[in-house]
Amino acid sequence: MQVTPTNVLGVYGVIMEEMTRLQSSAQMFKLDHGEGMPLLGGDLVSPRAARGFTEATSQLLIKCQADIDDLKRVGYGLAEAARLYGKTEEEVKAAFDPRSFQYQPSPPPPSAGDVPSSLRPMFDSGQDSPLPAASLEGLMRGGTQ
Repeated sequence: MQVTPTNVLGVYGVIMEEMTRLQSSAQMFKLDHGEGMPLLGGDLVSPRAARGFTEATSQLLIKCQADIDDLKRVGYGLAEAARLYGKTEEEVKAAFDPRSFQYQPSPPPPSAGDVPSSLRPMFDSGQDSPLPAASLEGLMRGGTQ
């Protein structure tokens, strides 16, 4: 997209809104999850899983912060371009006012109940538990391996 005197404030507003949305999302995640994912059970897998999720989300937050910093740099550059195009400081501020931004989290992803039955595993057919695939009955009824 080419930035022109006509669209510079609109582009600036979009970039700064996206930067603020991403920054708010990262802050809300940190508030919700603190220093990492909690242990989810008393089993042997839970501590390793919690560490793995914590490491993965930490890496994602680092990437998000880099994206926030990039968007902020672009926004500041667009604000400077707008001033060079003759836009006033009031016009730049009016294009995006962070005080009027209200964070709206994305809706949660659909639960397994919302997934079409054609995409569910074969064993999810109303049985209390899947039949082992190693048995003839399990293979005949679509048990897991």
